[in-house]
Amino acid sequence: MGDDSIEAHESASEPERADAPLAGLAADARRRSASSAGADGVDDSSVESLFDHEAADAVDADELWDQLEDGPTRPDDATSRVVREVSKATYCHTCEYFSQPPAFACEREESEILELTSLETVRVADCPFVSADEALDTHSS
Repeated sequence: MGDDSIEAHESASEPERADAPLAGLAADARRRSASSAGADGVDDSSVESLFDHEAADAVDADELWDQLEDGPTRPDDATSRVVREVSKATYCHTCEYFSQPPAFACEREESEILELTSLETVRVADCPFVSADEALDTHSS
């Protein structure tokens, strides 16, 4: 096994033979690479065409770091929202506002499915059906 690896290393440093497997493909790739590549080996014109350039406002680095250190803000942090964790089978799957698969969202403008907390439960915000059931439960107790 040691002799084979030495021979492979020696043959890699020698000029490639024309009859070697895939020699033609390797030669074509080297030829295309040499003709289209810039100094760094990348064709700048083809790379530039892959991106759209848009103007952007200047970013205050200190403010950006402050936002990153504070963590993401969640929409349910607002005190005006009613957020509950409910069974998706009981509420969402039977609701007329539940989106068609593959989407997983509430199409009612005032309500929102915030996250799938488990395979059976979701966190919802401002769902009138959940609020109505809770009101019925508190009155019947």
